[in-house]
Formats: sequence, C-alpha cells, structure tokens
Amino acid sequence: MEQTITNESLIEDLKYLSTDKEGNEYKIEAKKGNIDKSNPDLIYLESVEATILLKDSDLISIKSEFAKYNTKNFNTLFNNSVSVNYGEHIMSSEFLDLSFENNLVSIYDNVRYVSGISSLKADKAEIDIINKKTKIFMESSNKKVQINNISNNGNN
Repeated sequence: MEQTITNESLIEDLKYLSTDKEGNEYKIEAKKGNIDKSNPDLIYLESVEATILLKDSDLISIKSEFAKYNTKNFNTLFNNSVSVNYGEHIMSSEFLDLSFENNLVSIYDNVRYVSGISSLKADKAEIDIINKKTKIFMESSNKKVQINNISNNGNN
C-alpha cells in the first residue's frame, strides 16, 4: 500500500522512544515520516523498524516498508512486507496492527510463521502483549491453518 499525503510535513531519520509505568519500552525508527497536518498526532512512516522490550521478556523486533504511527497513544499500523522476530519465532505478513490501548498485536493478510521445526500459513494471528499468548487462525471456518514440519538434517 503506497501512502500519499496531500497536506504534509516531511521528517527524515526520525526516532520515537516511550516507556510505560511498568518499565516496558517501545522504540520506532523510520527513514522518512510525513506529518498529517489535518491530524498532527499521525505520522506516515517509510522504511520502518520498531522494537518492543517487555519487562522480563524477549525483545520483539518489527520491520515494514510503511507504517502509520499515532504519537499520542503509540498505536501503529505497519504495512507492506511486515516481519516480526521474537526469540526463535519469526512471522511475516502484509499488515500488523499494534494497539497499546488493547495490549494486542494483530497480524493479518498472508501470515507466515516459523518456529523451531515447524512453519504455518494462516489468515490472522493475535498476540496479547500482557500475557504473551498467541492465537493463530483462519477468518473462514471452512478453511484450516496449514502446518508443515521443517526437515532438520533428517533427524526430527
């Protein structure tokens, strides 16, 4: 999804860092950002990298070509070639919606997941930021999540 803003202010090499009262950190960086003059809380980002460091947890790394970032509540919609790395878990999709208000990460549209010796394809995945529980599912009840074992030198 190409993002075009008609009423804009351009920022290059930007970085935002926030820490909540529990000590969780969120950092987002981009090569370029366009501030929406009709809503200055929104910034449309290009070449985006974000990290979430939850207290007592692994670092979550998110990359995408574009994102829409809300500077007021830190909610971010990543799109185009989204990749997520969390410990030994790797996910990719076209969209990732990070909602701090709902403590939820929603990953959707062509979801691919790889961890250990298995991989899967699904329509959507949701991760609860607080308890770190993940749900992976299909939007339609007549479709099934595709799970594959990854060969590991023939010893698995």
